[in-house]
Amino acid sequence: MRALWKTRRERTFDLWFVGVLCAISVGLTFWAPHGYDLTGIGFWSATFLHIANIALVLWRRAYPIAVGVIVTLTTIGLAVSMYIAPGWLLDPARPDDVWVSLATPIAAYAVMMFSGRRLASWLVVGALFAVLARPWDSSGELVMAALLFTVLPATIGMRRRIQKRLIDSLAERAEQAEREQHLQGEAARAEERTRLAGEVHDVVSHRVVLMILHAEALRRAAPDANTREAAEALGETGRQALGEMRELVGLLRGEPTPEGQSPPGLDELPELAGESSAVGFPVTFVEDGERPATSPVIGRTVHRIVREALTNVRKHAPGAATTVRVGYEAERVRLSVRNSAASGRRSAGLAASGSGSGLLGLRQRAELVGGTLRAGPLPGGGFLVEAELPVYIASGEGG
Repeated sequence: MRALWKTRRERTFDLWFVGVLCAISVGLTFWAPHGYDLTGIGFWSATFLHIANIALVLWRRAYPIAVGVIVTLTTIGLAVSMYIAPGWLLDPARPDDVWVSLATPIAAYAVMMFSGRRLASWLVVGALFAVLARPWDSSGELVMAALLFTVLPATIGMRRRIQKRLIDSLAERAEQAEREQHLQGEAARAEERTRLAGEVHDVVSHRVVLMILHAEALRRAAPDANTREAAEALGETGRQALGEMRELVGLLRGEPTPEGQSPPGLDELPELAGESSAVGFPVTFVEDGERPATSPVIGRTVHRIVREALTNVRKHAPGAATTVRVGYEAERVRLSVRNSAASGRRSAGLAASGSGSGLLGLRQRAELVGGTLRAGPLPGGGFLVEAELPVYIASGEGG
């Protein structure tokens, strides 16, 4: 069954509209200059038929042809009854009075506006016009009245339908153009990512490989064990950086993660803290609470926040004591990276490296998965990075 209304506004309008039409119709029945015999059955039948036909207006959007056919049949039946049994259904005061329901022009409008069946719509309009014009006993006034009550509203309805179809077509074209523009933008961004991935791979990988080779040469030529261990650690760090860079290049190119290889997450946090401690930046790692099952994207986000925060400590606060604390709750993961004031000498080259937008990128990444991130200096020196993330996020969200 079709819905009579698509919106509450349509329903409210129709109910008020029908109520006003019924009031006007009853008023015309009482006070028409050539009305009906108010003492006979004709008045009551006229009142009932007026209201019944007007009530059909409520169904004009869902069933326009049915409404038009019922109004047409009612009009035909009444016209015939005035000839074969005058006074039984209607008792006009003058023979040239024609009973016309206020639903007639609305039915003519509705069949042209809301129905896609052109032939049936024109048949309904034609039948209504023929009955009202009374070709067997016609006059100029009757023809004009028939045109006014049928052809004019039908023409308006047809025009409105054409306008609506045109507007819908333009809206569909606009949506299609917007989709195409979006796809073109995605294609352009994918192409740019691929280009950047190639440049990163060609330029950075070359430098990292050279660093690994120099570290290996230093390890072999080193006269003492401490130097050899430092060179070996430097080479291992370079190899890890090369692997992570290749993973990043694969992501930029849209390549899937190889099977059996998962991106770093919560399990790698102790190792991340240990790497900083191994190169002279003491880091204390603390976990509070029982770790719940978390989405992979949350684990990656936590790992990236900790890694970026520790990198900033090494750049800007050498020698500072750092505490990484991860707290697990039922639905949230709370993370903080707190470091004291610097106790060592800053490396100008190391502090100047980077784009300066790391914290902004972390904040955006946290917001992308439905979390928050705050960062700022502490009273008396030091720095604090705090993040709060949801435990679970649907697959495909966030990134």
